[in-house]
Parts: sequence; structure tokens; C-alpha cells
Amino acid sequence: MTGNTYSAAERYFENSRQVGNMTQSLCERRSPVSRDALRYFAIICMTADHIAWFFLSFFSFESQLMHFFGRMTAPIMCFFIAEGYHYTKSLKKYFLRLGVFAVISQLPFYLLGMDELNMIFTLMLGLAAIVVIEEKRLHPALRVLAVAALAAAGHFADWSVFGVLWVVGFHVFRSSRAKKAAAFVVVWLCYLAYAVHLNLHSYGIEGVRDNVLYSLYTLGSLAALLLVLFVYNGKKGRFAFSRWVMYVYYPLHLMVIWIFTKL
Repeated sequence: MTGNTYSAAERYFENSRQVGNMTQSLCERRSPVSRDALRYFAIICMTADHIAWFFLSFFSFESQLMHFFGRMTAPIMCFFIAEGYHYTKSLKKYFLRLGVFAVISQLPFYLLGMDELNMIFTLMLGLAAIVVIEEKRLHPALRVLAVAALAAAGHFADWSVFGVLWVVGFHVFRSSRAKKAAAFVVVWLCYLAYAVHLNLHSYGIEGVRDNVLYSLYTLGSLAALLLVLFVYNGKKGRFAFSRWVMYVYYPLHLMVIWIFTKL
């Protein structure tokens, strides 16, 4: 009886895995959205978001719509950092690229009035956290402490600890869409709670009511999750130079926006 039950359970989980693999394979075959296409989409969303912050009224419909798409950028970037760890041929060069462009981007980021580190620093912290997780020579407790410290360091950069934790979640649960989605949503809910807390502290209950009403754009982050889990086909794309586009474009578009704010 016990043996039959065990065999039935084995068959159930094996069938579930096969269905999951077939579903993923089917999505990948049918979807035209490659890594390059998703990167370019993220660039467009990021640009729209930043234009809205500096040139449109926050409470206008146009601004809220642009921010909705803009909220997709950070999760997509975090996802590709986690994916990049598995595909890069040189981890040292990967860190070097991030480091160089993080430093270059800090000047226009600062000129636009930001008093924190830019998003590329957040992505570097996320990548460092992955390296720590995969360093099996370290005691598990030390790895947990190190990842927690790296996430805490994200507090001083764009998207705070939440960007670092998204990178970690995409990596740790890479083989399971359900677990990736669950981890992502938990971090997103923490981000939402943190934003409400800040609004309460700064504006009181009136400010929170208005911001909840007009800040539905944060749901854009959840839309990004659907893109990376169900629309992205897992393929690289056609253009070898594409990995450099985001690195170069990020500081360049910040500088252009700063110039236009001075006209």
C-alpha cells in the first residue's frame, strides 16, 4: 500500500514536471520576444519614466501612464543580471563593465538632483549577492549574513534593498516560475509597504490617500514579471552589440535630460 502510494506520488510529480517543461517550451517557441527585444523595451520604458518625472505633472494621466511603463524597467534589469550570471564568459569583466558605467552614470544622476547611488550600483550589489550565494566554500550562515549586508547596502542606491532582493530571487528560484513569481511579489509588497510608510511619515493620512489613488503605476512592476516569465523566449537575439546599449544609453540619456532641464 505504501509502495503503491509512493509510486503514484512519483508519477504525479514527474507528470507535473513534464507539463511544466512542455508549457515553458511552448511559450518559448511561440514568443518572438528575445533578450535584445526586452532590453530595448526596457530602455524605452525607462526613458518615458524619466521624461515624466522631469517634464510632466505627476498627477496627470500621461505621467501616470509613463510611470506605469517605467516601473517595468528595474525588474527587467534585475532579471537580466541574474540571467547574465549564468551566461557570462567572464564574471570579472561583467563586474568591471557594471563598475565603470556605474561610476560614469553617477555624475548625470547627481546633476538631476539624486542624492543616492544610481541603479547600476544596485545591479552590482545583486550580482555580488549571487556570487556569495554560489560560493559553497563559505558556511551557509556566513552566506546569509553577506547577502543580507549586500541587500542592506542597496538602501543607499536606486530601488534600495528591493532591487538587490529581486536579483537574488530571480537567481535562487531560476528553475521555478511559480517560486520566482512568489518571491518577486513578496518583495514588491514590501516595497509598496515601505512607500506607504514614507508617505505617512511625510504627508500624513491625506498624502497616503492621494498617492494610493494616483500611484497605481507601481503595478507596472508586476506587468514586468509577466513579461520575463511568460513572454521572454529565452533567446539572445540577433545583435552582438546589444549588451552595450543599456550601459551606454543609461548615462547618456540622463545627461541629455539634465541639459534639457537647463534650457
